[in-house]
Amino acid sequence: MVLEGLGVRDRRAIDSHRDQLRYSFRMSYYSTSPEDDAARVSLTPHRDYVMTNVVTNGRVEACLHRVRTPSNRQRYSALLGTMPTKGSTVRAIDELVDEEHPLMYNPCDPYEYCSYRYSEEGLKFRDALTAFCGVVKDEPVESLRA
Repeated sequence: MVLEGLGVRDRRAIDSHRDQLRYSFRMSYYSTSPEDDAARVSLTPHRDYVMTNVVTNGRVEACLHRVRTPSNRQRYSALLGTMPTKGSTVRAIDELVDEEHPLMYNPCDPYEYCSYRYSEEGLKFRDALTAFCGVVKDEPVESLRA
């Protein structure tokens, strides 16, 4: 639906993208906090897997979110997600690349990106995805301070 909402009409492109995905469902448990802070953050603000950025050529970004346990109670969450299958390459849908929207990300292996994202090198960047496969590379955070 997202791709169709962005104007992608090529059913083969949509089907090819969908066929590369695997779905996962998991339950997460967050324990009670020993602190008395009602706004306790259990998981700091983050973006989950951001291959959406590549497929949509930057037109849709993964949302920034966090997990909060606002009371001193246990919390359970049901998580449903998608991930490309091993060995697949994620690339922008051709219909989403044009003169007004030049290619933002080179095709990439999503599992190599995940390894890079949490590596010592990947943690140097505010935008590890752009540093990893962006057409225009991101600069390390240290060089932004200089």
